[in-house]
Amino acid sequence: MASETAIPSEEPEPSGDLDRLFARLYEDLRVIARRYMAGERPNHPLQATALVHEAYMRLIGSGAKIENRAHFLRLAARTMRRILIDEARRGKGKGGAQYTHITLHDDAGFVFPKFDMIDFDRALDKLEQLDERQALVFELRFFIGLSVEEVAAELHVSARTIKTDTQIASAWLRRELS
Repeated sequence: MASETAIPSEEPEPSGDLDRLFARLYEDLRVIARRYMAGERPNHPLQATALVHEAYMRLIGSGAKIENRAHFLRLAARTMRRILIDEARRGKGKGGAQYTHITLHDDAGFVFPKFDMIDFDRALDKLEQLDERQALVFELRFFIGLSVEEVAAELHVSARTIKTDTQIASAWLRRELS
């Protein structure tokens, strides 16, 4: 997390060493989980720590091969999002309250307004079908909290490209959700 924790180098991690990587990035995962949980109802059945642990258990069960730190964080963030979406769908299916709203911001203070997570998930999946890199840039910037420079290094493109992708993806998602 650019503004919240120091970033270890991007050296590849051994594929089977998920435990060591989880321990090393535990605080980064908690930051991501807190971002997700910030807009949830106070009595939500999951708290940030439980969300991190549930995501970890699902990742272990998936047999995913981890390429590096950014890949691990991306998989963990997506897994956390899926867990919360599954929970929201269960709540809505039971006539539960509409409590799946969160607000996202990036390291520069750009705010992506409050949205319904289920609708947003559908829109992000649709964006991924249209432009995979823009969807990935949005995830890395807003859900994981990487800076423009960190995303540029991860994707091997210029910082200007990342800024443009962020602007286009944000505008497209806002229009899709309105």
